[in-house]
Amino acid sequence: MGDTNPMIEIYRLSDRFMNDSMRSRLSESLLYYLQRVIVIKIDMSSPEDIKWLFNTYKNTYGTLDSSIPDEANLQSQIARLGCQQIDIDKTYALARTNPESEVFMEAVLMATTQRMATLQEETGSLSTKIERLKALNRMITDHGYVREDYGSLMTYSYYHSDHYGDYISSDSDRDDEDNEDDRDTDYGEEGVHQDH
Repeated sequence: MGDTNPMIEIYRLSDRFMNDSMRSRLSESLLYYLQRVIVIKIDMSSPEDIKWLFNTYKNTYGTLDSSIPDEANLQSQIARLGCQQIDIDKTYALARTNPESEVFMEAVLMATTQRMATLQEETGSLSTKIERLKALNRMITDHGYVREDYGSLMTYSYYHSDHYGDYISSDSDRDDEDNEDDRDTDYGEEGVHQDH
Protein backbone atom coordinates (compact mmCIF):
# COMPACT_ATOMS: atom_id res chain seq x y z
CA MET A 1 0.00 0.00 0.00
CA GLY A 2 2.90 2.34 -0.68
CA ASP A 3 0.56 4.72 -2.53
CA THR A 4 -1.51 5.85 0.45
CA ASN A 5 0.89 5.39 3.38
CA PRO A 6 2.41 8.90 3.17
CA MET A 7 -1.05 10.47 2.98
CA ILE A 8 -2.21 8.57 6.06
CA GLU A 9 0.89 9.64 7.99
CA ILE A 10 0.36 13.32 7.14
CA TYR A 11 -3.32 12.92 7.98
CA ARG A 12 -2.39 11.67 11.43
CA LEU A 13 0.19 14.42 11.94
CA SER A 14 -2.50 17.02 11.31
CA ASP A 15 -4.45 15.48 14.20
CA ARG A 16 -1.46 15.80 16.51
CA PHE A 17 -1.06 19.45 15.58
CA MET A 18 -4.82 19.98 16.16
CA ASN A 19 -5.22 21.33 12.64
CA ASP A 20 -8.83 20.44 11.78
CA SER A 21 -8.79 22.34 8.49
CA MET A 22 -5.72 20.48 7.23
CA ARG A 23 -7.14 17.17 8.45
CA SER A 24 -10.38 17.76 6.58
CA ARG A 25 -8.54 18.64 3.36
CA LEU A 26 -6.27 15.61 3.65
CA SER A 27 -9.30 13.39 4.20
CA GLU A 28 -10.91 14.77 1.03
CA SER A 29 -7.65 14.37 -0.90
CA LEU A 30 -7.26 10.76 0.21
CA LEU A 31 -10.82 9.91 -0.82
CA TYR A 32 -10.37 11.67 -4.16
CA TYR A 33 -7.16 9.70 -4.74
CA LEU A 34 -8.86 6.40 -3.90
CA GLN A 35 -11.97 7.16 -5.95
CA ARG A 36 -10.56 8.91 -9.01
CA VAL A 37 -6.79 8.74 -9.40
CA ILE A 38 -5.92 5.09 -8.82
CA VAL A 39 -9.00 3.80 -10.67
CA ILE A 40 -7.75 5.44 -13.87
CA LYS A 41 -4.46 3.56 -13.54
CA ILE A 42 -5.97 0.09 -13.54
CA ASP A 43 -7.75 -2.21 -15.97
CA MET A 44 -11.03 -3.33 -14.37
CA SER A 45 -11.07 -6.43 -16.59
CA SER A 46 -7.73 -7.56 -15.15
CA PRO A 47 -7.94 -9.83 -12.06
CA GLU A 48 -4.49 -8.65 -10.93
CA ASP A 49 -5.50 -4.99 -11.12
CA ILE A 50 -8.75 -5.61 -9.26
CA LYS A 51 -6.83 -7.49 -6.58
CA TRP A 52 -4.40 -4.56 -6.30
CA LEU A 53 -7.31 -2.11 -5.97
CA PHE A 54 -8.99 -4.29 -3.35
CA ASN A 55 -5.77 -4.52 -1.33
CA THR A 56 -5.22 -0.76 -1.59
CA TYR A 57 -8.68 -0.10 -0.15
CA LYS A 58 -8.30 -2.82 2.46
CA ASN A 59 -4.86 -1.69 3.64
CA THR A 60 -5.85 1.97 3.76
CA TYR A 61 -8.93 1.01 5.75
CA GLY A 62 -6.83 -1.12 8.12
CA THR A 63 -4.26 1.63 8.71
CA LEU A 64 -6.92 3.92 10.19
CA ASP A 65 -8.01 3.71 13.83
CA SER A 66 -11.73 2.98 14.26
CA SER A 67 -11.64 4.29 17.87
CA ILE A 68 -11.05 7.84 16.56
CA PRO A 69 -14.34 9.26 15.20
CA ASP A 70 -12.80 11.08 12.21
CA GLU A 71 -10.84 8.01 11.17
CA ALA A 72 -13.87 5.75 11.67
CA ASN A 73 -15.86 8.05 9.38
CA LEU A 74 -13.07 7.89 6.80
CA GLN A 75 -13.07 4.08 7.09
CA SER A 76 -16.79 3.93 6.32
CA GLN A 77 -16.29 6.12 3.24
CA ILE A 78 -13.44 3.88 2.04
CA ALA A 79 -15.69 0.83 2.51
CA ARG A 80 -18.35 2.63 0.47
CA LEU A 81 -15.82 3.20 -2.30
CA GLY A 82 -14.95 -0.49 -2.17
CA CYS A 83 -18.55 -1.53 -2.80
CA GLN A 84 -18.95 1.04 -5.58
CA GLN A 85 -15.74 0.30 -7.48
CA ILE A 86 -15.45 -3.49 -7.12
CA ASP A 87 -18.18 -6.01 -7.92
CA ILE A 88 -19.40 -7.69 -4.72
CA ASP A 89 -18.73 -11.20 -6.08
CA LYS A 90 -15.11 -10.29 -6.77
CA THR A 91 -14.84 -8.73 -3.32
CA TYR A 92 -16.09 -11.99 -1.77
CA ALA A 93 -13.59 -14.03 -3.77
CA LEU A 94 -10.67 -11.79 -2.79
CA ALA A 95 -11.71 -11.72 0.87
CA ARG A 96 -11.78 -15.54 1.00
CA THR A 97 -8.15 -15.71 -0.13
CA ASN A 98 -7.02 -13.28 2.57
CA PRO A 99 -8.07 -13.90 6.20
CA GLU A 100 -6.95 -10.37 7.14
CA SER A 101 -9.75 -8.99 4.97
CA GLU A 102 -12.54 -10.00 7.36
CA VAL A 103 -13.01 -6.60 9.06
CA PHE A 104 -12.83 -4.72 5.77
CA MET A 105 -15.22 -7.22 4.17
CA GLU A 106 -17.78 -6.65 6.93
CA ALA A 107 -17.53 -2.90 6.39
CA VAL A 108 -17.99 -3.33 2.62
CA LEU A 109 -21.05 -5.54 3.18
CA MET A 110 -22.55 -2.94 5.51
CA ALA A 111 -21.89 -0.20 2.93
CA THR A 112 -23.45 -2.38 0.21
CA THR A 113 -26.56 -2.96 2.34
CA GLN A 114 -26.92 0.78 2.99
CA ARG A 115 -26.43 1.52 -0.70
CA MET A 116 -29.11 -1.00 -1.69
CA ALA A 117 -31.53 0.46 0.87
CA THR A 118 -30.92 3.96 -0.50
CA LEU A 119 -31.46 2.79 -4.08
CA GLN A 120 -34.70 1.01 -3.12
CA GLU A 121 -35.92 4.13 -1.33
CA GLU A 122 -35.09 6.32 -4.34
CA THR A 123 -36.76 3.83 -6.70
CA GLY A 124 -39.86 3.72 -4.49
CA SER A 125 -39.99 7.51 -4.36
CA LEU A 126 -39.67 7.71 -8.15
CA SER A 127 -42.40 5.10 -8.62
CA THR A 128 -44.70 7.10 -6.33
CA LYS A 129 -44.07 10.27 -8.34
CA ILE A 130 -44.79 8.43 -11.60
CA GLU A 131 -48.07 7.06 -10.20
CA ARG A 132 -49.09 10.55 -9.05
CA LEU A 133 -48.40 11.97 -12.52
CA LYS A 134 -50.41 9.16 -14.13
CA ALA A 135 -53.33 9.81 -11.77
CA LEU A 136 -53.16 13.55 -12.48
CA ASN A 137 -53.10 12.87 -16.21
CA ARG A 138 -56.16 10.59 -15.91
CA MET A 139 -58.01 13.20 -13.87
CA ILE A 140 -57.27 15.95 -16.41
CA THR A 141 -58.32 13.74 -19.33
CA ASP A 142 -61.46 12.38 -17.60
CA HIS A 143 -62.70 15.87 -16.71
CA GLY A 144 -62.23 17.15 -20.26
CA TYR A 145 -59.49 19.61 -19.45
CA VAL A 146 -57.43 18.10 -22.24
CA ARG A 147 -58.68 16.64 -25.50
CA GLU A 148 -56.61 14.06 -27.31
CA ASP A 149 -55.37 16.76 -29.67
CA TYR A 150 -54.50 18.91 -26.61
CA GLY A 151 -56.69 21.72 -28.00
CA SER A 152 -58.30 22.55 -24.67
CA LEU A 153 -54.94 22.63 -22.97
CA MET A 154 -53.60 25.01 -25.61
CA THR A 155 -56.65 27.25 -25.17
CA TYR A 156 -56.29 27.14 -21.41
CA SER A 157 -52.59 27.92 -21.69
CA TYR A 158 -53.28 30.85 -24.01
CA TYR A 159 -55.81 32.49 -21.70
CA HIS A 160 -53.51 32.02 -18.71
CA SER A 161 -50.38 33.24 -20.42
CA ASP A 162 -48.77 36.65 -20.85
CA HIS A 163 -49.93 36.69 -24.50
CA TYR A 164 -53.57 36.90 -23.44
CA GLY A 165 -52.66 39.79 -21.15
CA ASP A 166 -50.98 41.52 -24.09
CA TYR A 167 -54.09 40.94 -26.21
CA ILE A 168 -56.34 42.45 -23.51
CA SER A 169 -53.95 45.39 -23.16
CA SER A 170 -54.00 46.07 -26.90
CA ASP A 171 -57.84 45.99 -26.88
CA SER A 172 -57.89 48.42 -23.97
CA ASP A 173 -55.53 50.72 -25.83
CA ARG A 174 -57.82 50.67 -28.86
CA ASP A 175 -60.83 51.47 -26.65
CA ASP A 176 -58.96 54.41 -25.14
CA GLU A 177 -58.16 55.70 -28.63
CA ASP A 178 -61.84 55.42 -29.60
CA ASN A 179 -62.84 57.38 -26.50
CA GLU A 180 -60.35 60.09 -27.37
CA ASP A 181 -61.81 60.27 -30.88
CA ASP A 182 -65.26 60.71 -29.35
CA ARG A 183 -64.02 63.60 -27.23
CA ASP A 184 -62.54 65.30 -30.32
CA THR A 185 -65.90 65.41 -32.15
CA ASP A 186 -68.73 67.92 -31.72
CA TYR A 187 -72.37 67.93 -32.61
CA GLY A 188 -74.05 71.09 -33.85
CA GLU A 189 -77.36 72.52 -32.80
CA GLU A 190 -79.21 70.30 -35.25
CA GLY A 191 -77.42 67.15 -34.08
CA VAL A 192 -75.18 67.00 -37.12
CA HIS A 193 -71.72 65.61 -36.50
CA GLN A 194 -69.00 68.19 -37.04
CA ASP A 195 -65.24 67.44 -37.04
CA HIS A 196 -62.82 69.99 -35.62
